[in-house]
Amino acid sequence: MEKIIEVRYQWQQGKFSDESELVLSAEDYCNIHLIELSRYSRYNYLRFLFINRFGKERLSTFLNQLSKYFSIYSIVFDKSIYHVQTKMFNLLKKMYESNTSSDDIINLINQYIKEPMQYEKGDSRQAVSNVLNFQNIVYNAKKKNIICRTSAMLDEDGIKTTNGEQITKFRDILFRNQIDIEHIQSVNHKDIILRNQIQNEWGNNLNSIGNLVVLEYSINRKIGNNEVKKIDGYKQSQFKSVNKLANDVNTWTIEKCINRKKDESEKLLNYWFG
Repeated sequence: MEKIIEVRYQWQQGKFSDESELVLSAEDYCNIHLIELSRYSRYNYLRFLFINRFGKERLSTFLNQLSKYFSIYSIVFDKSIYHVQTKMFNLLKKMYESNTSSDDIINLINQYIKEPMQYEKGDSRQAVSNVLNFQNIVYNAKKKNIICRTSAMLDEDGIKTTNGEQITKFRDILFRNQIDIEHIQSVNHKDIILRNQIQNEWGNNLNSIGNLVVLEYSINRKIGNNEVKKIDGYKQSQFKSVNKLANDVNTWTIEKCINRKKDESEKLLNYWFG
């Protein structure tokens, strides 16, 4: 227990007892935030046990896979489920068996990711695909935030950087600063007649990943539902995913939304299950 406590202090200081520094990428720190954002944030302490047991060498891969596992179960289910807690108990038990290696633990998480989901959800990749392609994801804050923030993270340049200043920038814009989940096509159009027409025509596409993007809170409050202001606001955003949409706002259609939903879904599925 004393060794685990010491690891926790060393993590905070960024330097370990062997005088080596902790070197993680921006993606690694983003994965820590995504674990905290998931329905299983209580297991964020596992990184300290992993270091205590195996050292720092495979920590990046461990964080990456653990974040993916918690993300997909937080997306498919609307609350934490006992099944995942059981898996974490088994993981902890395996971690402290004498003949277990770091690769064994990472392979076990990979197995958890790929196995069929509980409660008749079936194939895990297909279950996540169903959420991304057919569901309204706005009604559930965790689901919406995990999907949209992960998508934004994957669009950023240099996510593999280990530069301290760059890492701080990534963490700030993606997880520390106040953001909104912006509807490209507004749900509540200022024209009441057009509003009802859009809602009927677009259906769940309005609240899908095809029509949603992260945006700074301050920018979103300035632009409202004004399409002209949206163009300038999107260009001012720090997010790459927002910048590339700036020229499409004026001509945003349900067809463009559906095409983007398909692209976003494939990007996310390949990341979580690749």
